[in-house]
Amino acid sequence: LGFNFTWMLSLWLLFFGGSLLLVHTKLLGKNWPFTVYQSAYQNYVLPVLSILTFGLVLRTISINGNDMAEFYIPFLNPLEITSILCLFAIYKRIGNPSHILKGYYTTLISLLGALGFIFLNSILARSLHLYVDVPYRWYTLFNHGAFLAGTSILWTVIALTLILCGSRILHRSMWLTGATLIGVVVLKLFFIDMSNVDMLAKTISFMAVGLLLIGVGYFSPIPPAKK
Repeated sequence: LGFNFTWMLSLWLLFFGGSLLLVHTKLLGKNWPFTVYQSAYQNYVLPVLSILTFGLVLRTISINGNDMAEFYIPFLNPLEITSILCLFAIYKRIGNPSHILKGYYTTLISLLGALGFIFLNSILARSLHLYVDVPYRWYTLFNHGAFLAGTSILWTVIALTLILCGSRILHRSMWLTGATLIGVVVLKLFFIDMSNVDMLAKTISFMAVGLLLIGVGYFSPIPPAKK
């Protein structure tokens, strides 16, 4: 089931993600039957296809990667490449919503962001499972020093990316989301990592987070609120 299921899931991800993207191109989006039945596709078919694609990416989080251990490279394997394709396709779809989805942009982009966040954490967990032999069980992972230190650094990188992008494009909500995640990382370092992480991993995570915070505080001030 393992190898065959992972490849089958990757093929389904490629099909759904590729279909969503192709509809936005001149190859399909401007030809029959999309032009003739444009309303039906925009209001019903594409939203359902997006939901199914979202569900498939969510399903990948439970895959431990044992069946592709021999050739697994983070981000550079069929499962994760096709998942990233699907996330991008859903993002493009949200940016061009159907009539029935107008007004829900903030909710939809937040759900996609949450899925992307969980997806990145699953890549970290899968990598530790395959390279360091950490059991791929979330309870075990959240009690393992390597995963705790890794998530602190990963979450900080994600937070700083949001802060930097938010500052550059003057998107206050994005900046505040990143700042909130930074706060979560600091609390996690003091209340969880301190008692579960060995001294070396603890030192590395504290230094990495500290240096990144110093950099972002200097280069990325909070955007002004909209009047």
